[in-house]
Amino acid sequence: MTNILSITLPIFLLIGVGYLAAYFKFVSPTDIASIGRFVLYFPMPALIIVAFQSHPIGQILNWSYLIAYGGGSIASFWLTTLCGRYVLKKDFSTSAIYGMGTSVSNSAYIGYPVVSAIIGPLGAICMALNFLVENIIIIPMSLMLADAGSEKGTRLSGIVRQILSRLFQNPIIIGIVLGLAISLSGVVLPGPVDKALTLLSAVASPTALFVIGGSLVGLRLKGMRGDISLVFIFKLVVHPLMAFISIMVFVPTIEPEFAIGAILFASVPMMSIYPIFAEAYQLGQRAAAAVFVATMLSFFTIPVAVTLVHALFPLG
Repeated sequence: MTNILSITLPIFLLIGVGYLAAYFKFVSPTDIASIGRFVLYFPMPALIIVAFQSHPIGQILNWSYLIAYGGGSIASFWLTTLCGRYVLKKDFSTSAIYGMGTSVSNSAYIGYPVVSAIIGPLGAICMALNFLVENIIIIPMSLMLADAGSEKGTRLSGIVRQILSRLFQNPIIIGIVLGLAISLSGVVLPGPVDKALTLLSAVASPTALFVIGGSLVGLRLKGMRGDISLVFIFKLVVHPLMAFISIMVFVPTIEPEFAIGAILFASVPMMSIYPIFAEAYQLGQRAAAAVFVATMLSFFTIPVAVTLVHALFPLG
């Protein structure tokens, strides 16, 4: 247990520092948003490029990992969507947005610090593969279904154009493309460039955790416990369970490091920009409340997940 706390406690301490800094107004909401934008546009892409250039392309495009994490994410999405529609009796648009919340992880801000503490640099590879799954499959599928179930009924061609435009403007995706290009070409970056990217990538984790803490200030549940319970329970419990089942059924020979990465990334709270997507369907407050509760509960659930993956997939 001491070893588990040595991994998770520093992470939540940094989240706590961010929360206290925002609560006592050392930083404003605008400052938190700006810091978050900095992390997204600079350290995170640098982190991916550094990880990609130091690993062979065969290891980067790890299909077993994509099946494990992607299969778990797709299963969690559909279970939540169907549960929202036929158990909670929500409309299909609302159910699809709930499904998004349970199948996209906060890979950059919470998942990476946890996973990299256990499997090292491979955590960045897993994180990049998560972004591919989420940006190419989960988020487009969620938005298409949500829009199909909404009254506004935007044309499918318009949705596809918006998704593609957002995809190619995403700095993480740009970092993945550059990292893959460097890995495929075998180009060795000049020393000063490599050093600059390494220095920049080193601030990704602590700064991201600070942002998460700061962004929690001011969020309230406001009587939405019934709806958000589905989202945060499925995210913290069902998503990692589906990733584990996907491993056992489809890729039982996956390397232990990647099995650990898939399950732990699935076990962290939903991505911090989830409420932004939900707001377009008048669900922003519910999504923000779900993020708040899931992040708070993850203080207890992540150590449990770490303990279980250590037992299931022992490292040499």
